[in-house]
Amino acid sequence: MDRIEPATSASPSRQGIKWQPTDEEAGQGQRGRLQLRRTHSRGSMSIYSAHSAAASIDPSAAIPIQYRTLSIDVEDYQASAAQAKKKDAVATDLAHLEWHRITVEELVRRLSSSIKDGLSEEQVQRRVKQYGKNAPTPPQSHRVRQTLGYFFKGFGPILLAGSVLVFIAWRPLGSPPQTANLALAIVLLAVFFIQAGFNMWQDWSSSRVMASIKTMLPDECLALRDGVQRDLLAQDVVPGDVVVIKAGNKLPADVRFCQVSSDAKFDRSVLTGESVPVSASVDSTDNNYLETQCIGLQGTHCVSGTCLGVVVATGDRTVFGRIAKLTSEPKKGMTTLEKEVANFVWIICSIMLLMVVLVVALWAGWLRKEHPDWINVPNLIVSCVSVAVAFIPEGLPVALTASLTISANMMRKNKVLCKSLKTVETLGAVSVICSDKTGTLTQNKMMVTEAAVAGQIMTAEEAHDMLLASHDASELAGNALEQLRTVAGLCNAGEFDAATQHLGLKERRVRGDATDQAILRFAESLGSVAESRRFWHMCFDLAFNSKNKFMIRVFSNANRAGLANAIPTDTCAIFEPGDLLLTIKGAPDVLLPRCSRYVGKSGVSITLTPTMLDKIEKTKNDWSAQGRRVLLLAHKPISRSSLKNSLFRILACHDQRRVCCFTDSLAATSLAYEKPEADVLLRPPRRVGVDRLVDWKLIVQSYGVVGMMETTASFAMSYWYLERQGISFSRTWFAFGALPPNVDPQFYADQLKLASSIYFVTLVVMQWFNLLAVRTRTLSLFQHAPVGNKETQNLWLFPAVAFALVMAFFWLYVPSLQAVIDTTPVPVEYWFLPMTFGLAILLLDEARKFCVRRWPRGFLARVAW
Repeated sequence: MDRIEPATSASPSRQGIKWQPTDEEAGQGQRGRLQLRRTHSRGSMSIYSAHSAAASIDPSAAIPIQYRTLSIDVEDYQASAAQAKKKDAVATDLAHLEWHRITVEELVRRLSSSIKDGLSEEQVQRRVKQYGKNAPTPPQSHRVRQTLGYFFKGFGPILLAGSVLVFIAWRPLGSPPQTANLALAIVLLAVFFIQAGFNMWQDWSSSRVMASIKTMLPDECLALRDGVQRDLLAQDVVPGDVVVIKAGNKLPADVRFCQVSSDAKFDRSVLTGESVPVSASVDSTDNNYLETQCIGLQGTHCVSGTCLGVVVATGDRTVFGRIAKLTSEPKKGMTTLEKEVANFVWIICSIMLLMVVLVVALWAGWLRKEHPDWINVPNLIVSCVSVAVAFIPEGLPVALTASLTISANMMRKNKVLCKSLKTVETLGAVSVICSDKTGTLTQNKMMVTEAAVAGQIMTAEEAHDMLLASHDASELAGNALEQLRTVAGLCNAGEFDAATQHLGLKERRVRGDATDQAILRFAESLGSVAESRRFWHMCFDLAFNSKNKFMIRVFSNANRAGLANAIPTDTCAIFEPGDLLLTIKGAPDVLLPRCSRYVGKSGVSITLTPTMLDKIEKTKNDWSAQGRRVLLLAHKPISRSSLKNSLFRILACHDQRRVCCFTDSLAATSLAYEKPEADVLLRPPRRVGVDRLVDWKLIVQSYGVVGMMETTASFAMSYWYLERQGISFSRTWFAFGALPPNVDPQFYADQLKLASSIYFVTLVVMQWFNLLAVRTRTLSLFQHAPVGNKETQNLWLFPAVAFALVMAFFWLYVPSLQAVIDTTPVPVEYWFLPMTFGLAILLLDEARKFCVRRWPRGFLARVAW
């Protein structure tokens, strides 16, 4: 067995999938739900067989990898009217194209071109003005609106308004101006710009992905101008140009073929994901513009043969251009994440506004009259802004963008490309994923990574080393690998480009589809393919197709010296002149039931026992579960006495995330590296609009439970310190700024400053324990340990805690900052005492999780977040 791994992601073949509309009510012409039906055959060479009944499968259930008939109901969601209209317009335009229906003579007449001479320079100049450059038009970008959105999305307006108000409270209302107010205004303004910067960076990261579309088009092409072949920039091609296409060239535009060689084939995987090349034809083979073989689509490349074609569409009018335009233009609606963030902002702003109104009402109705010297208008403004800012998670944009970037990078490492960071979270609400076969989101490049020989799994490098070792030791144990090399090279339509013969194996250019290229490179790494082919003459060739799902090549022997490396050693003696060797490569579920023997390590054929069959099935299923393309290689000597197929190898192919902004943003970001809880895939997908990311349960947990506990503990530590300094709680509570009797004013101010710093330290320390508590919703800290278990550990938590500690020292112990924000160093015992409160929060949350696990349908489980 061999495993092939390409440059990016993989997806299963769609050839065995049919969409069958069914009417929900008899006699009505309405379209019913779509049924996804997969058909499979084990008993014949055809893979299509009807299934007797369609079994409805719950999309939330795990579907094991089985090679059998499946029928899956997929809910048909209606797109918005605008999107549907746009897609219908594109489909209508393509349906009305008739370049493939008319004759070549009529085509040339309509485009005023010539097969012999091409276009004249005068014609080219006119058509450049008429059609423009042959390049996708960049999507419209509303720079002003987009830039304003960076600044005024989310909490941006509140931060800016708060900064302006505090600036006003500093001057001209401040009498005298207070440096602390100026510092607060500057911090708010800085956070405002930092949030905008992260929003801008997020959009820039997303735009880089779609900018890569241009790299998929050719830079140059060969065209006829005034009867002379010229090398042109692809962007200078215009409709009516006659282009010359050779093997290895990419099509610069949509063309209608007017001359083709018999072996001309094109790889359309960049558009369709189909790795099987499509033959070229002069005459139309289908009424569908996308399916006919007389049309070459922009971006596809010629894998063999030569062609002459007339350009019929350029730029946005090509199929590639239409797809690029639909894909890259900005979406007008909000993503699921944007809706959730907007909902969260609305909730927080409502609470914040309510509290500000309450503060202003208390001041206007009571404090201004009863205690006029306590809070003046500048202090009221600063107090209102402070109350508002206290509700704003300033680190939200930083943590959100960082978390999405981390998640996107994790997905990219698993060969999943995200067009936009904002769509990453939407996967949490997906109930059904429909995937196409390999190549759809890939460069259509593959490589063999693993092989299974006689039940032994090895990497491509290990196979190479093992074959060399067997040669050095003059052993026959390597004969099985020799047969692998020979059959992989014979049953292969790929060919090395002679012009790159001097380059290394990875750099050599190969003509053929992605699968053949990968297997040919693998075979060449084991030994010379050309040497193996020298001993055999091909008599028959059946190309791979989606119906049979296999490729066959039959050879006659030209030199008996090549027999030992091609067939089992026990068969060489009875292989007579005139006998043929059938080699086959294809899907294991089609070929495996037809195999009766396999090649052992020593190179002899062995009866395929149920034990070995189960082992092969397990390997095949394991590789399939990892998203790899699995292929099986087999051979059969054909003589007067027919022999059954002998299993040879399987090939697995794999198509190749104020101060609290600085003390807790890294901690929040570290949670993006958190491993999923054990039961995360057992939970149903989140229902959009019903299961909110931020709902009343989370609000109660964060503000009503944990928030109140941390606030109470922090106040308790502050007032306890004042009590120890001789300033009793009764003299400070509701004192309204009055100085306690017999207390020095400077001493009182210094102690209040220190008590405020203790309040801050208590919050920072308690957040360390809260960070451990919020890692999971139901699992205990011991079940989901942060260290010691690779399946659950998150080592980023500890740098986050250290960073918060460093930032706390920065705000408290830097003299220049102490004078500005009224902080002071905190006695060492007040760094350790808050740990008891933090431990209490952790233990209480552990008790909550235990109750939820113990009574999953109880009251606490229903109200817990």
